[in-house]
Amino acid sequence: MDFSLLEMWHRMGLPAKAVMALLAGMSAWSLGLTIERLASYAAARARSLRFVGELSRLLRARDLDGAIARARVRPQPPVARVVAAALEEYAECREERAIDAVAAVERTLARVREREAAELRRGLGALGTIGSAAPFIGLFGTVLGIIDAFRSMAQPGPEAAAATGLAVVAGGISEALVTTAFGLFVAIPAVVAFNACTTRVEALLVDVDDVASEVAGWVAKDRARSGG
Repeated sequence: MDFSLLEMWHRMGLPAKAVMALLAGMSAWSLGLTIERLASYAAARARSLRFVGELSRLLRARDLDGAIARARVRPQPPVARVVAAALEEYAECREERAIDAVAAVERTLARVREREAAELRRGLGALGTIGSAAPFIGLFGTVLGIIDAFRSMAQPGPEAAAATGLAVVAGGISEALVTTAFGLFVAIPAVVAFNACTTRVEALLVDVDDVASEVAGWVAKDRARSGG
């Protein structure tokens, strides 16, 4: 009996082939999403490092307009969008001589930070779903394959008597187990990618929180120096 993957594919029933096709689609989606997310995080990290250095220099010089202009430069990393929103809020409060400028800036920092966190996590739910669901989808295909194998053995007729050997049963089960193996093949990289992406998101959010704290502190000091 030929146990090559191509031969087993030809012997599979339609339900098992449908499961394999679904898993193949999930694998392609997972791979594309992983590449896109990791590339996005790497670019955001590099831009964040450049931005933070320039922002520190501008804030030390008390150049609010320059800091806002730098934060608006595209492409903006997440930390730049958070800082831009906060400094724009502070500039508006300063023009209106608002007495709660520091609180307004802190609210803006918290709001935009959550929005950026949601954007950074975009697609991770899909990776997590693929990682958790793919083994069960593969197992479902295996169950269907085993049922089909035993149904074939139970068919009456002269061929059924010859089809009761262990080799025939093993052949049918091995073909069915291919879907479980493929499900694990899809799930394991998805889980690894999910964990890797989550780690990078948390690192980026730590940077955002650090810079947000610095901006809030700078606003409080600037407000005090201005007599507000």
